[in-house]
Amino acid sequence: MRVIEKLGKSRPNQSNPWQAEVLARVAVAEAMAESACATTAPTPAAERTWGRVQRLLEDTREHATSSGSLLRRAMRWRSGGPIERAWRDLHSAEILLVDVVSLEELSSQRPAVRSMAARVLPSTDPRAIAVEQRLTNPAWDDLETVRNTPTETRLRREFASALTWVNDGCDKSFTRVRSFRNIVLATTFGLLVVAIGLGILGAFNPPSIPVCFNAGTVTVEDVRGEASPVAQVVCPTGDATGPSGGDVPMVLVVGLAAGAFAAALAVRGMRGTSTPYGVPVAIAVLKLPAGALTALFGMLMLRGGFIPGLSALDTQGQIIAYSIIFGYAQQVFTRMVDSQAQVVLDHAPSSEPSTVPTARTGEAAIAGSLLPTES
Repeated sequence: MRVIEKLGKSRPNQSNPWQAEVLARVAVAEAMAESACATTAPTPAAERTWGRVQRLLEDTREHATSSGSLLRRAMRWRSGGPIERAWRDLHSAEILLVDVVSLEELSSQRPAVRSMAARVLPSTDPRAIAVEQRLTNPAWDDLETVRNTPTETRLRREFASALTWVNDGCDKSFTRVRSFRNIVLATTFGLLVVAIGLGILGAFNPPSIPVCFNAGTVTVEDVRGEASPVAQVVCPTGDATGPSGGDVPMVLVVGLAAGAFAAALAVRGMRGTSTPYGVPVAIAVLKLPAGALTALFGMLMLRGGFIPGLSALDTQGQIIAYSIIFGYAQQVFTRMVDSQAQVVLDHAPSSEPSTVPTARTGEAAIAGSLLPTES
């Protein structure tokens, strides 16, 4: 029987962790296919399986190493096309290998499949129940007895179906993570556009967005030497006789800085993820324009007397201080997004230990791969 050909002659540029992970999985799957070729009796069915596995691994490598212009890479990053196609092709190749690798190899992977099933499939899902039943079949404990019998064929079919269900759950989990990330980024862009628009409006038409407060009156000598006292106001940019074009941008910038500080604290408490979509970063970026807008809206509510007892601020320092408070207060609204992000990440394959202590961890365990278990 022919030995499956080596894939790729040069080492590709692995600029992202997910690419390195996929390419490593391809190399191991290729090595396992070669080993199975050398130990399995040559049959037409086996030859067809080798050919399908090789084509899938070639497609996986192509998707994982695809490149292009900056715009094209940005579109791929948003859509997740190459990432998800690479994983799906790799998963398909691993499922095909179930028919040709040894029973001992399949048995060693049962804890990994069970672990990932517990993570990506709901406990009440019939597939999760079936995976547990099929992979704890007592026949797995006596492989010498079932070898070359109809029971071996049944065990392989049950393992392949369990692996298919877990693969499907993992792929859909990554799709949900990508969709959630895109929603967060779209919301961030919308808030940013609103903040920039309000900043431009406040800069060119300061009276339209009043963020200044009355601070009493000043005499002729204190202002312009006029014959009558003039009402003095306190603005974010300092004491003045009226609003200026820098007031609204000042509040927005201070609120953005407070949002950045809140983002730093929030990311510190969020569990990391090995997914390729950067959800924690997207959540952190969301807090910046949100902080700018909550600072501006908070100052407008103070200016309108919406909060009793805080309708008049006497100094510029007080205005800046309240802008910081309101900018940080965006955490009250974005905390719900933080919670939803954690729920999404908790159901995605990650490097955190799973509920099955004997299972492998890390993204290399996605879908209960056929890689050898770690020692």
